[in-house]
Amino acid sequence: GSVHAMTSREAELDIPRVKAIHAQIPNTPLVLHGSSGVKHESIAEAIANGICKVNVATALNQAFIEGIRKGLAEFPESTDPRKCLGMGRDAVKEAVREKIRLFGSAGVIDSSGGFTSPRGQYRSAELGAVE
Repeated sequence: GSVHAMTSREAELDIPRVKAIHAQIPNTPLVLHGSSGVKHESIAEAIANGICKVNVATALNQAFIEGIRKGLAEFPESTDPRKCLGMGRDAVKEAVREKIRLFGSAGVIDSSGGFTSPRGQYRSAELGAVE
């Protein structure tokens, strides 16, 4: 993974190591604890090689702050924080949708909360009907 809350550098994943760890403990879900600065292609490759959970707080925090900044620029005279906060929320929603697609998780949970594909064997049903 990467350094906690890294926002200005690129991080490289050791995919052969992920693959080797997964081969040794194939029934254990692996977590990428830091995805900040990691290229999307590397995250997708890590998922294909055994990573089942990817932590993305920094990316979501950045999206929220950028949404708020956009709201402040668009409504500089407003005294209603809901406008800016709403734009922050919408930016996070879009970032989450992008992550769900990147992680290959779109469409793996049906409307009842059950999995639609065996690929989701370690995935949480807590996402519900996101898309």
